[in-house]
Amino acid sequence: MQLEVDAWVRMLAFMKEENVYFKNRLAEVMPQNMEKELLRQAETFQDSFIKNDTIFILLKKDIFMHERLIAKELKKEGSHLEQIRSAQKELREDMEKLERGFSRLTVEFNNYIDDISSFRRTA
Repeated sequence: MQLEVDAWVRMLAFMKEENVYFKNRLAEVMPQNMEKELLRQAETFQDSFIKNDTIFILLKKDIFMHERLIAKELKKEGSHLEQIRSAQKELREDMEKLERGFSRLTVEFNNYIDDISSFRRTA
């Protein structure tokens, strides 16, 4: 159980770093005279990056609480095994959903950056 939790912590740290990179990259590539559609897409990406920040914070808190529950079980402070299994399953599903969404966002953002590059070459 703890190995999976450790992997989630590392994954969240990685995604958080990538999210910061994406926000910085978006700011770098924004041309002065941008088509309205590209500007709308930029705003959508910015909103997604901000939402990700919130999700990362909430999941990190949930993982911390889960680690505390595991620690209690290891110290045998009551039987929390069923609660741990249930929470582990829920966190696993949340992390899988986050990973899929973040992967999709990464691909979409990279495509958007390509579109911006094309816009700059033709402008």
